[in-house]
Amino acid sequence: STSGSFTNFSFSTSKNSSNNDPAYNSNSYELRMYYASNGDGNSLTITPASNYSITGVVITASSTSYTPSVKYNVNNGSDQDGTWNSTKMSILGINANTSFTFRNAHTSSTQLRIKSIDLTLASSSQSKTLSSISTSGQKTSFTVGDTFSFGGTVTAHFSDSSTSNVTSSATFSGYNMNSAGNQTVTVSYTYSGTTKTTTYSITVSSPSYRTVIEEGYSTIGTINYTNDEEEISVNTLTTSSSGGYSDLDTDYHAWRLGSGSKKGTLTVNSSSSNIRKIVVNAKYYNNDAGTTFTIGGTSNSLTNSYSDYTKEYTTATNSVAISSVTNGKRVLIATITVYSYSSQNIGNTEDCIGLESFINNYMHMDYTQNLGYCKDNTHHYYSTAKSAFNALNSHQRSLFVGNSAYATEWERLSAWASANGETINANIQLVQGNNLSISPVIPEKNATIIMIVIVSLIGLSSIGTCLYIRRKRAQ
Repeated sequence: STSGSFTNFSFSTSKNSSNNDPAYNSNSYELRMYYASNGDGNSLTITPASNYSITGVVITASSTSYTPSVKYNVNNGSDQDGTWNSTKMSILGINANTSFTFRNAHTSSTQLRIKSIDLTLASSSQSKTLSSISTSGQKTSFTVGDTFSFGGTVTAHFSDSSTSNVTSSATFSGYNMNSAGNQTVTVSYTYSGTTKTTTYSITVSSPSYRTVIEEGYSTIGTINYTNDEEEISVNTLTTSSSGGYSDLDTDYHAWRLGSGSKKGTLTVNSSSSNIRKIVVNAKYYNNDAGTTFTIGGTSNSLTNSYSDYTKEYTTATNSVAISSVTNGKRVLIATITVYSYSSQNIGNTEDCIGLESFINNYMHMDYTQNLGYCKDNTHHYYSTAKSAFNALNSHQRSLFVGNSAYATEWERLSAWASANGETINANIQLVQGNNLSISPVIPEKNATIIMIVIVSLIGLSSIGTCLYIRRKRAQ
């Protein structure tokens, strides 16, 4: 039947927005409730008799093929989603003292076919009250960025000593999945106008990142003389002159060390005491062939065209002297570039997090059969890994190939590539070729760390904050 009255309750059905009315099939003994494209399909309303309330409803469908989305409300309140467990939907711990309504909320062609509805009724004159709630089996460990999930059971305890699983009707608050630390979750449940709460503790941990050390030279600043001025790009650098002739030569638009009878010295100073490398762009003066000069005591032979001459230090220094060596042999300096050396763990940066995703999704590090080849027709691991690797940005590919933190994963990918006749090109991408070159494209600083130049945070925070110091020299 599609409606009826009993001693303690009555029920009725409604067509709503569906194209079909609810129908009872006497052959299969089932009530058929039809969908509507807007989700407002056939509904069924149960009305308890006076002095009674509905505290539990169990709906049984004819098969799992007819268990569409269902929404219900208590006492014409807000809609809530029902949850199927195979062919059963249990809605417990409610207090429907005026009505309980549920409907087919599916938006496509699926019927709700009902075999039975089991009701639990309570007499209002002897109605129970909510005493407390408790939790059990809940999840207590999370990582920053996780989605909160309860994972346990909320149990309501009533004045008549009865209990009910009310997990689906409980609410949870007080957590922040974007903040690491110990947190308190508050659980709330309302029954017949009475709300009870309980709390439990969770731990939200910081993500565990791989240690990826990236180190290299970073520019502190430059000293330029080509504009007939001394232009120093950051104010941590200064210069001083000594030892005879050392000054600007505006005819050659450069700094000149030495004269026809004197030698000269230009000293570059850093107030941060962090000079690890200095590059001097210089040549010899006019026809002074055979001129040599020193950078920090290291001798260099000059040519008649501007070239870079480099001095590196194993430990940082606060000053470097640049000197002409022989009287009458003059040196012209166009620019000086000063570098620091930095090292940092970048394992928690976006690029490294992206690499972890690439490794987890494509490198199959738990796969041990046919190791290094992966040319079989079952997995196609290499073809998908190659495509994903080539889609990484250039810094990620450089890290993967050249940083020791990814040595094991790179060894696997290079073995797969070699077995498939692939090579890695100058852009650090896997392509077809006869031989795989696994040498890092980036120059190597030492035996274990590959140099990747990073942006220095020392003295120069951005191009927009450069301080230019111009000191006009007397001609």
